[in-house]
Amino acid sequence: MSPTATSMAATEKPTAKTGASNGRSLRVPPSSQTDFTISAVALPLIIVPGSLSTVTVNDAVVTRNTGATVDNNWHVSTDSDCEFSSLDPSIATVDPDSGVTTRVSTGYARIRARAYDVVDGIRRYYLTKEITVYTDRTTGTTVDTLDHYVTGSLARHLCDQIDNRIVTATTSDKPFFSAANYAASTYTRNATCWTNNGTALDTTCVGISAGPNVYPNRLNRQNGVAITPTVALFANHNRPYAGLVLDFVTTAGATVQRTITDTYSFWDDDGCLARLDSALPGTITPAKVWPQPAAWTTRLPSVSRPVNTPGTFALPVLQLDQEKKAIVNENYACDPNSDYVCYTYSFEAAPPLGTSQRLALWEPWVNGDSGSGIFYLFENQLVLRKILSGIDPSYLADTIAAVLSSWGSAAMTIADVSAYPTYP
Repeated sequence: MSPTATSMAATEKPTAKTGASNGRSLRVPPSSQTDFTISAVALPLIIVPGSLSTVTVNDAVVTRNTGATVDNNWHVSTDSDCEFSSLDPSIATVDPDSGVTTRVSTGYARIRARAYDVVDGIRRYYLTKEITVYTDRTTGTTVDTLDHYVTGSLARHLCDQIDNRIVTATTSDKPFFSAANYAASTYTRNATCWTNNGTALDTTCVGISAGPNVYPNRLNRQNGVAITPTVALFANHNRPYAGLVLDFVTTAGATVQRTITDTYSFWDDDGCLARLDSALPGTITPAKVWPQPAAWTTRLPSVSRPVNTPGTFALPVLQLDQEKKAIVNENYACDPNSDYVCYTYSFEAAPPLGTSQRLALWEPWVNGDSGSGIFYLFENQLVLRKILSGIDPSYLADTIAAVLSSWGSAAMTIADVSAYPTYP
């Protein structure tokens, strides 16, 4: 039987339980009090290998394992901090942190995700949801494992832009700043940050909530990305307020401050536009934005699929957090028909990243990171793919453009991928 996954929701009254602290407390009540998204991607585990061959499929060169015996497991993920449990452990167990299931026997298993936040070492639970996955063992199965993307393809370019920069990088090379005093709005750029390797990247688009007048529980936790000289984009569940001061830091380490004067919320898509009191100077470069799906689906066929469609191909992304670290994550599915287009690995346990070096620079999201940018590196520039735990601007590009026009803002700059080949 083909792998399937179906989801259902169940509300639960908030309860309190002592749990391990993630080291950073939540600054505002989480969106998981009202809703979160749950999905599952198939993770076939080869039990008995078959015959191996190398095959080119569209933009990917794969190792094809033909005639394998496979356990059809799943990676259940959410867009909120969740604790996972199996309601049918005789069918499948699940890692409570990563959401990766392990087959025990054939059948349908209900996997429960329980959203929580952590404040002062106390784990507080909110909404629960369930997803049902079918797990079995199949023989004579063909499994394709990515070896590399075809030279000249858009996928290969996006991989090389990150992979070539992180060859020798270590965890100490992740921070943007070697020193940062958010209350005083002073910053020292980290000369060894891996984004400086090769052609140094301009990372000045990052907006930091800082200064003496910021609410104490929001200092450095209102994360945003400038998408025009006068507008920044945030996650709505961590939206800024009028009067919030943002620090932007030039490549030389100078601080440029702007005050938010107005906001516009996309309630259904978890996004918020923030208007600045004056245009950013030329020393601050707004991020380009990834184009709408029509421009890239045939150029990225290996990842252009719904999240619960089997597949192990992925693209590396630069993901920021509240500590302004250049974390490497992976975009493992791009659903052109969903408003939550760009799926990345999220919380707690280490995911199956494509290379050991990417994994070495990965770390999980924690509460307070929401609103940080997730970027492709494209032609030596940061291109905003989505807002962490929030909006995908490419999906709402037309609506965003209308708001920018009403504010008298310049338009977003859209990355041009038209020079890269398309595939059937």
